[in-house]
Amino acid sequence: MASRSRLLLFDTGIIIQAFRLGIWDALVSHYHIITSEIVVEEAKFFIDDSGVRHIIELLPYVVSKAIQVEDVSLSELKTFKNTHDPVYFERLDLGELSLLCLLFKKGYEEALISSGDGIVYRILGKRRCSERGISLEELAAKIGVNKKFPDQFRKKFREDYASRGFDDSFF
Repeated sequence: MASRSRLLLFDTGIIIQAFRLGIWDALVSHYHIITSEIVVEEAKFFIDDSGVRHIIELLPYVVSKAIQVEDVSLSELKTFKNTHDPVYFERLDLGELSLLCLLFKKGYEEALISSGDGIVYRILGKRRCSERGISLEELAAKIGVNKKFPDQFRKKFREDYASRGFDDSFF
């Protein structure tokens, strides 16, 4: 396998959508993907357009070190959560919270986060670091994968929510 570029933090929605679109293996081969144990527990299956349920098996990717899984302690989650506006965190699930903890942890300064949830990008905007977010659409385009993405996985969605967060930073 060629050297993988960019350190990326993927949430549950991104993993599920990548499997759904059949682009997971392409992403894994091009990017250094990190997720949390919480996300691995959440990303168990997806349902295709025909209504068929498909199991997501991340363990082989973890065992082969194709993706990296990090643990985030309860105390790290609480500390991170307590440093932000509680209104934001009411909308975050544990998987997203764990990845945001990793994103701002020492050693992850170059990492980007990808999510299908606007609140993640809004938090980045509020912290004035919206450039640390990237949509699934943008990731796919960078490796030559052209697919139609639902709105929450598009660049415009990411930019809109980051802009809202930036606007919130003035209040």
